[in-house]
Amino acid sequence: MKGFSKLGLTGLLFLYALLATQTYAYDIVKRTKLIDDKFKTQEMLRPYGHDFILEPLNVAITPDTLDMLKDFKKISDKPAGTSETEIISTANDVLPKYYNKENILRARVVLGFPIFSFNAFGLRWQPNFRADAGATVVLTPTEGTFSFTETVSTLESSGLDPTIAAALKNCNYNAIAEGAVVIDACVTQGAITPAQKTAINAQFPNVATFKKDSTQFSSTTPIPVANVYAKFDGKVGFPVTFTKDEHFFGEFFVGALGRLDLDKSCNAIAISFKACKIDMNQKNTVWNTILDAKVGYKNSNYTVSAAVEELKLAETSKTESSTPMKYGSDPLFRIHAQADYRLWIFSAQPYVGTHARSGYGFGDAYYAGADWGAHVWGDRLGTTLRTMADKEHFTIGPRLKLWLMQLELMAQLPMKKEIDGVKISKIYSGDLRFFF
Repeated sequence: MKGFSKLGLTGLLFLYALLATQTYAYDIVKRTKLIDDKFKTQEMLRPYGHDFILEPLNVAITPDTLDMLKDFKKISDKPAGTSETEIISTANDVLPKYYNKENILRARVVLGFPIFSFNAFGLRWQPNFRADAGATVVLTPTEGTFSFTETVSTLESSGLDPTIAAALKNCNYNAIAEGAVVIDACVTQGAITPAQKTAINAQFPNVATFKKDSTQFSSTTPIPVANVYAKFDGKVGFPVTFTKDEHFFGEFFVGALGRLDLDKSCNAIAISFKACKIDMNQKNTVWNTILDAKVGYKNSNYTVSAAVEELKLAETSKTESSTPMKYGSDPLFRIHAQADYRLWIFSAQPYVGTHARSGYGFGDAYYAGADWGAHVWGDRLGTTLRTMADKEHFTIGPRLKLWLMQLELMAQLPMKKEIDGVKISKIYSGDLRFFF
């Protein structure tokens, strides 16, 4: 196990070199990039191989997420005519326990199948077809101050016609009498027409009875707010692996990547208007032709590789929108090293690595760990235990392999209390895969 000790020492030096990182204010988009890419690292550590693949279940969730969504529903389900004060009171009753806490929901499905293998140019080629789709949602409730026009902007981001929204923003909220119905007062002021009022009420019925309360929409009175960022991806193409003798290997993928995202800050009043729904028809979709490429070297039981993922080659199509995509099209860079040990039916795979993308650096994403396994019948039956640590979480997860299927359950336990003032949550995930 002399080599194992060397790898462990290398890993410690590697982590030490990356410990010094800068601190930034919490940015939900940048956090989502890091969170999603860390899940991609977990997926990289359970490669698909040259098989028919069906992965119908790949989900991750933080413990409070479902309860929080139910509590949001208590606010949005308030009947028409409920006063602004009562809406805020309900929000203040149910939401504070979630304040400044990161909540995550992620899901992904994958389908793939092999294409015939062949030898050419001194290399062994194994092409495949693969398609996957997924969504990542991050929610961080807090409290803050909001103006009337900012709430109208939330309505606009939820589908209100931009022309009507611009007119409604011209309504002088401060001039409206206390207790008066706001939408009617805006018509009286001449900011909007009766027809525009009808259109607003048809789309957001609770607006029709919303009454003025001067204690809200104030720069001095904070109200509950949910910060929501959601990203949706679709990827399809042909990954091709190749090997040369016993040492060199690699993989490249050329295909299409479609992406859209949504970034909202929804205060309690906007939630009561049902104006905080995630719109799957968001008009900021971008399709790019992309390249994933990896090259590596193997010597005995040691492996090292470097990769670039989602490198944009060309923009295929783009839907123009007043809310452009915030995630961007910057590539992911990855470095990974591991060792493979086998003794009878037992195996150990220690590894270290890191990755970076626009929004975070290599010093934010380093990791080290090991997969401990026992397999029989040509590796068709067996179990693996993953133990892994990164800058934020300690991960432990058993994986069960039963011939044509594989099931993995995983818990990511926080090793830090917070990032940039927002509490880090436990994350539980599960992955079910069939291969033929």
